[in-house]
Amino acid sequence: MAIETVVPAPRPIEAIAQAPVPSGPTEVPVEAPSAPAIADDASRALALAAPDPPELAVRSPPVVEPPGPRPRPRLPTDVPAAMRAGSGFIALIIDDVGPAPSWSRRALALPGPLTMAFLPYAEDLDTLTASARDRGHEIFLHMPMQPVGHENPGPNALLYGMDEATLRQRLAWAIDRVDGAVGMNNHMGSRLTAEPEAMTTVMDVLRAHDLAFVDSRTSPRSVADRAAERAGIAHVGRDVFLDHFPGTAFVRRQLAEVERQARTNGSVVAIGHPLPATLEVLESWIPQAKARGFRFVPVSRIIADRTCSTTRRPGCPTDVTRLAAKAPSR
Repeated sequence: MAIETVVPAPRPIEAIAQAPVPSGPTEVPVEAPSAPAIADDASRALALAAPDPPELAVRSPPVVEPPGPRPRPRLPTDVPAAMRAGSGFIALIIDDVGPAPSWSRRALALPGPLTMAFLPYAEDLDTLTASARDRGHEIFLHMPMQPVGHENPGPNALLYGMDEATLRQRLAWAIDRVDGAVGMNNHMGSRLTAEPEAMTTVMDVLRAHDLAFVDSRTSPRSVADRAAERAGIAHVGRDVFLDHFPGTAFVRRQLAEVERQARTNGSVVAIGHPLPATLEVLESWIPQAKARGFRFVPVSRIIADRTCSTTRRPGCPTDVTRLAAKAPSR
């Protein structure tokens, strides 16, 4: 008998922002739920207004059972001493910047330096990326990729079953759209990031453009980190998601986990979205975290300290000092 995967219908973004925080006896998950994909819940809402991308259903993905939880990365022993000083370094990536102008501008106004990940199909990207630079933020490409299920990742997404030439063409188009990007992370992508052949092609294009990579880890089956390592690309994986469940209380709990990991490991990579609840909490939490001794840095700084300390690879500067000039900080 065939097994059918049931995927819940997308919720309006207002519902995501206003729904109550789930309650129950178990702790909220720090890692992404295993199936079908996390957020594809929070981030799908910003893509709903976009036109359907061509060839969305190139091939129906098979039903797969996810493996067990992946071990959380730890800071390497050869990290410079500066990364171990104080309470820890926090790299905060804001995904889905661009399509919702008012929320995007509110995200850009957050005190930084942060990393702003722009969707390539957004309008007026030149103005938005210029504003991000003026405010001291780093710029990333947030590349739409196919999720598990039928969510719409947006126009010109990278899809399961596409030939290599089409994957390369779409990714090159997106890179050209986001001026000044120093790296890329995946938007949705719980299906595509599990495909070794497709991710090998993606990393080859990033290597040619000297871009770093952050695996958003929307699925525990992702092979993107391993593909980046095999390609010799500077990379890191997301440690904490802030808002894969809605509401300010959940965001605050996740930020407590961000602080714990920053203290324990020396640095942490967190991802959030320009949702009202997330922005409301971050506007007050960032200054408070700075006052407690945490240091906010662009994600490229943590990539450099984790994977570029001893070896020059695509996406790495020649040294950390050069990275500080490339990735603005305040």
